[in-house]
Amino acid sequence: LLHLVLGLPVLFAQDSFRKRALRLLGKPTNLQLFSFPWFIIAFMMVSAYPYINKTAASWVSVFGYLFLLRSVIWFWFPKFVSPKIKHALKSAYGMTVVGLLLVAVGVLFGYLGYKVY
Repeated sequence: LLHLVLGLPVLFAQDSFRKRALRLLGKPTNLQLFSFPWFIIAFMMVSAYPYINKTAASWVSVFGYLFLLRSVIWFWFPKFVSPKIKHALKSAYGMTVVGLLLVAVGVLFGYLGYKVY
């Protein structure tokens, strides 16, 4: 659900989302702050692996490890990541790709949470 909440504004309100995201994610210090909640979410996903249905376990563990890797990179290398985020946010194509990926992950997790369990 979190990915849908983040992905839909990226797709449908790109200008206002871009303005706010550049203000928040444009600074390396803010990236380090935003990496902590994602680290907690990713750690919970990875640690819940034994309790997950085998159908969804591979999806949840793959995305959990990807989110864990992303949060560690955002925390330890914010000066490397910040220009790349700014570049992606400034282009309409980058915003559309990020929005579609967020919506796709949100729909996948919603399906796994509703149908598999």
